[in-house]
Amino acid sequence: MNLSKQYGGNRSGKIGGSRLRRSLVELSRHTSRDTIVIASALTARKVIENRSELNISSSDVDGLSAVVQELYGPHLNLVLHGAGGDLDAAAEVVSLLRGRFELIRALVPNCALSAMALVACACDAVMMPETAVIGALDDDHHKPVSANEARGWLFRNCVHPDRPKRVEAAGRVFAASNNGPRAALSASLAKERGLPVNVVPDQSALGRGLEEIWQSIKNTMREESLMKLIDGQKGPIYSVEG
Repeated sequence: MNLSKQYGGNRSGKIGGSRLRRSLVELSRHTSRDTIVIASALTARKVIENRSELNISSSDVDGLSAVVQELYGPHLNLVLHGAGGDLDAAAEVVSLLRGRFELIRALVPNCALSAMALVACACDAVMMPETAVIGALDDDHHKPVSANEARGWLFRNCVHPDRPKRVEAAGRVFAASNNGPRAALSASLAKERGLPVNVVPDQSALGRGLEEIWQSIKNTMREESLMKLIDGQKGPIYSVEG
């Protein structure tokens, strides 16, 4: 399978002028914060040898770095969608963003699972509508994260004052169940379990903005046949074709 990583160029310009870029610009204007989206597909359209390519990996951090260089901060909306990936790569993402932004707010329009959920929990706050989900994921395509791994990762990578509470909550959320596969949690249930989640009303300005971005992510990844993408309101887009 051929992977295409895009920095600038004609294809990037085409995607950059799309509905997704416009929705990122609009959210940045509304919130007076820079905005970055990190999204990965949960499934692949084609049979591929390495399912890990569906998730954020260390090789993608250069793409994120290119996007970050165009932004100034100090506050960031970090839109997350997908199942994350390698825990070391997730730590690199958090370290890179913490080096540039003073306050990072994770926005989850649809789902942040596995390592992506941990990235969200390492941010200063998590904002998501009730219909979105966050937490563990058990399937054949993504590496499961154990409760011990979740606790250890957050202990090392979360700098928020309520880190102990978040570490404890992550252990509960990522704990294996005797009743079958672990399931992701709705916004209200995740908040009840102790994750740093704030429920965004659907009809609020932020709720409408998250819905617009979610639809834009879906359309862009489908129309451009992407497995993952990283973009900011100023670009450049980084993408991997699938």
